[in-house]
Amino acid sequence: MSINISKMLDHLEKSFSGNKLKLIYSFTDAMVSILRKTQPEGCSQINATFESYLTDDEKLNTTIDSIRHSFFSYCVGGIHDLYCNQENEDWYPPVELTECLYPNDNDKLPEIITIYRGCCVDEYDNQSFGQAWTTDIEIAKTFAYIHYSNQSWFDKRNRIVCQANIANKDVLFSRI
Repeated sequence: MSINISKMLDHLEKSFSGNKLKLIYSFTDAMVSILRKTQPEGCSQINATFESYLTDDEKLNTTIDSIRHSFFSYCVGGIHDLYCNQENEDWYPPVELTECLYPNDNDKLPEIITIYRGCCVDEYDNQSFGQAWTTDIEIAKTFAYIHYSNQSWFDKRNRIVCQANIANKDVLFSRI
């Protein structure tokens, strides 16, 4: 599993420039330095450091908070919590599974699984799906039509539920 640094930098460099981008990079460097410390003191310093980086720019603060959240999740529970606790309502460092994540419930899955994903129609058109799918169609409907409805970019007319059948050997993580 990894954070896709290329996608992260691409987003940051398209969204910010100059001193704002330098502030984000400085904050990220501070988070890395804190993680090098022993836990739990490193975890408690993350939130305090975050507060010292807040500005009067809401978009900048939201981005810095997403970075803070990802580092805090990793600090508390490692890669498992980083993946399981990621927030995707606004921008979030793109966490991608590249191999099985443990602990998981993969052994409880049937051989062939029907999965669903609530997403934007652009994902379907581009065949560029995110990794989070569910075996519960009602959860997928919630993500498609309700979960992000308070976001400025949300348009219910552009939301869909996708369905696929996959082999359980292709599942990198499940939580039943």
